[in-house]
Amino acid sequence: MKANFKIIMGIAFLFFCIYACYAYAFWMGGIFIHRNVYNPVSETKTYRAGDILSCFFGTLFGLISILTSTANIKGIIEGQVAGKMAFDVIERTP
Repeated sequence: MKANFKIIMGIAFLFFCIYACYAYAFWMGGIFIHRNVYNPVSETKTYRAGDILSCFFGTLFGLISILTSTANIKGIIEGQVAGKMAFDVIERTP
């Protein structure tokens, strides 16, 4: 029961992060367009909808990259625990 609850909370947190990323990207994009913020890359020198969508997808792919790295972090932590156990066995006095 507790394991299922942890899995559900993990999935809920994942979806919360994704939807918060959507909201943040569109909110900042709307502010940039409304205030005519200077964009040095664009030909028109202000942000447009295409620039905001590029920022949105860049933010989304960055978030997905961070979320998929958790399996690698878990492997590193498991390696540290195994290394500590190995050194404990080596340093044990007979």
